[in-house]
Amino acid sequence: MPTNAAHIPFLNLQEQSHFLIRPLLPEVDPSVLKEAAHRHNYQEILWVQEGFGQHTIDDQLFTLEQNTFYLIYQGQVHYFIKGDNLKGFLIRFNNEFLNELSPLEHISTPIVNKITLENESEIQNFNILVNVLSQEFNPKSAHQNPVVRHLLMVLLYKLAERKQALQLSIAQNSVTEDALFLQFTHLIEQEFTKTVDTTLYAHKLGISARQLCAIVKQHSGKTTKQLIIDRRILEAKRLLAYTQNSLKQIAFQLGFEDNAYFCRVFKIQTGCTPTEFKIKSNIEQKVQ
Repeated sequence: MPTNAAHIPFLNLQEQSHFLIRPLLPEVDPSVLKEAAHRHNYQEILWVQEGFGQHTIDDQLFTLEQNTFYLIYQGQVHYFIKGDNLKGFLIRFNNEFLNELSPLEHISTPIVNKITLENESEIQNFNILVNVLSQEFNPKSAHQNPVVRHLLMVLLYKLAERKQALQLSIAQNSVTEDALFLQFTHLIEQEFTKTVDTTLYAHKLGISARQLCAIVKQHSGKTTKQLIIDRRILEAKRLLAYTQNSLKQIAFQLGFEDNAYFCRVFKIQTGCTPTEFKIKSNIEQKVQ
């Protein structure tokens, strides 16, 4: 069961190691693993071939499904509730592992957390790819093995292609709307606690606020400011659910001018007050 603390713990890959692949544990019991809700300083992929269970990514509950990839991005809060008769693989890697080969800029923004395969031929192809990746992996030399690096790159590209999360081809010397929207989502990650001023974001991207607004609207259906506020609210939910920080501390961490304004914005965006959300989260964690 998740336990509140002053900070949400970060899990790290072992020193000198940038990549890991291993079979999923057949049975997952958090009370035995003693693993509370946590963030990663790496990217994680769960490939569930068979079995049942539940886990959460931020405030979304996922029931494990067969032939499904679950993508847990660096910085997201993850908690494994249970797992029964699981078969598949767990893959972990940090951004440095792929170096200049990295397709990560195409899928590292948390837009999609779940990719379910239905075509038998496609399932077989992914199984072959992941199995070969596992066979090539040697924990003592993975960081020096170009085969492992390239196989992982292929897997990431195929996952991105399968969900059509973002365009895979961006002309190297041409700044497209897709690229600008992607840059904006990464910029939000860097700046959301500092400002919601859309003009400043547009200035950093080298375009006008009107251009940015049109691009964001086309790609997300939301306004530029709403996406920034959404990111603040997501982080607020994480801190409310998984830390003991006060409302005043959380408001300060997220860049709100005062506690009252934070509470007002949170209720407008979620339909409940921060305190109500925290109580509800604690009850759900106890039930789990």
